[in-house]
Amino acid sequence: MPGALSRHEGRRYADIQRDLPQIPPVTLTRLLRELEEQDVVVRVHVAGSPSRVEFIVSGPGRSAPG
Repeated sequence: MPGALSRHEGRRYADIQRDLPQIPPVTLTRLLRELEEQDVVVRVHVAGSPSRVEFIVSGPGRSAPG
């Protein structure tokens, strides 16, 4: 998923999906969950109306190659 997740700012699921149209939504969701479990990305709930979720590359994810 290089480039789909910025190393410095949060990305909404819809933005990631738009950047990766070749990946089916079910697969993208699974990949993001796996990356979250491996502490590569952090899922952040952003308050607001409507509330939203953003994915941010974590510290260990920033140091990973790619």
